[in-house]
Amino acid sequence: MSSLVTGASGFLGAYLARTLLASGEEVRALRRPASDLSLLGDDADRIDWFESDVLDPLGLGEALQGVDTVYHCAAMVSFSPRYREEMIRVNAEGTAMLIDASLEAGIKSFCHVSSVAAIGRKKGQSSIDERFAWEYNKLSTDYALSKHMAEREAWRGWAEGLNVLIVNPGTIMGAAYWDRGTARFFSRADESLRFYTSGGTGFVDVRDVARACILLVRKAVYGERFILVAENLRYKELFDEICRQLERPLPGLHAGKFLLEAVWRWEALKSKFSGKPPDLTRQNAKVIANAYQYQNSKVLKTLNMDFNSIRQCIAETALEYRRSRQAGRNFGILPVHPV
Repeated sequence: MSSLVTGASGFLGAYLARTLLASGEEVRALRRPASDLSLLGDDADRIDWFESDVLDPLGLGEALQGVDTVYHCAAMVSFSPRYREEMIRVNAEGTAMLIDASLEAGIKSFCHVSSVAAIGRKKGQSSIDERFAWEYNKLSTDYALSKHMAEREAWRGWAEGLNVLIVNPGTIMGAAYWDRGTARFFSRADESLRFYTSGGTGFVDVRDVARACILLVRKAVYGERFILVAENLRYKELFDEICRQLERPLPGLHAGKFLLEAVWRWEALKSKFSGKPPDLTRQNAKVIANAYQYQNSKVLKTLNMDFNSIRQCIAETALEYRRSRQAGRNFGILPVHPV
């Protein structure tokens, strides 16, 4: 079987591509000329690369020739208002172009990687499953909106005859570039994590997301969506465990609503003068201040799979963090296994 992976140079895409290769499958992927392929390790040379992206319809058409399955991982993540339009263009319009190209190419299976953010949130609603209806409200971020719009394009593809399934991962954990994404939690903890919030969400090992995508495609559960979450944790629990594994002091200062508001306003001011993206924005301040519980019973029943514990994922990632720092690398890679 031959699969096209979008976003293969990124966090989840790299782990998915490596897992497919470890499972004996052929992998094709899109890349830009300047793409950093570090997260793929030696497997980068085993991938059939096409220089294109999801906003290039001609390039997509060429890349899809001879492909059976598409894993759509490419996405832009930002909570800064300055990137709103670009994020919607990449996430929503890019998905629309890929869906159209897949329909034209006669793709057999299409796995769309969405996010629990696209399911939506309501005030007072803490427990969320796949049946939860999207509602745009004060808790919605621009990222959530862009992923919801992308999902609508995926469902359109399903309505037009494409075999589509959707996965909604929670916050994905694992080794990657230590200066971005959730891997940054480890470098920040190493430097010093003083504050924590009262919020919480669902977390999942990046390797489990890759494994679930492949297994769901093999099971051909089209026209369905699946929340991929191993555990629901408070951010305090998560940061405490990261600090323990790195043998650093635990965060001891609670950042409440008023402190978070002061910080994001200060960050916005700094960003205005420096031109650098703020570390905290109004939108992700809202996210980390609230707690949500995501239910994973549907995927457990469908696949009968065991998720790696977040504690184990943190332990392995912390070990890889220390190893990569000793080697002078700004990234880490966890091992993958055949599915």
